[in-house]
Amino acid sequence: MRRPAVELGVAVVAMLVGAWLIGWWAVGVILILLGALVAVDAVLRDDDRPSKQQLSDEVLERYRRAR
Repeated sequence: MRRPAVELGVAVVAMLVGAWLIGWWAVGVILILLGALVAVDAVLRDDDRPSKQQLSDEVLERYRRAR
């Protein structure tokens, strides 16, 4: 997982440097777009992992059945 994170970091830095070469307004546009992409990713991310409460409920249920 580290490699994709490093590649993403390098891509973001390259985008910001490229925008800086164009002008400060381009840096602002890139930051707004990156923020929007992170927000969309956070909203659309499908996290199928069970919550801690569900895991503890399963453990308690198994304990009750074992008795």
